[in-house]
Amino acid sequence: MTRHAIREMRRGARRILLAEDNITNQQVALGILRKLGLQADAVVNGAEAIAALESVAYDLVLMDVQMPQMDGFEATSHIRDPHSAVRNHEIPIVAMTAHAMQGRSAEMPGTPG
Repeated sequence: MTRHAIREMRRGARRILLAEDNITNQQVALGILRKLGLQADAVVNGAEAIAALESVAYDLVLMDVQMPQMDGFEATSHIRDPHSAVRNHEIPIVAMTAHAMQGRSAEMPGTPG
């Protein structure tokens, strides 16, 4: 995300969904977003992210790649599936991780990279 993108997001009432299972990381991320003047909601796994995206028109998802129950890769595949019930299959999804991953690309499925 660039400063320009953040400025543009602040101009409209943009909603961000944060999918992060670690409560400390969640609080830090939400604090940073609030400081930037952005509104965000948080969920703790991919299944909750999908449920939220089915009912709320979010503009951006910040998605942890390693979560219990449903990880960010599986959730992203579901979000991109045109047959799923999410409201916006093309929503921008930013992959996040607190740990380096060996043997797996950090690129999210269905996103250009």
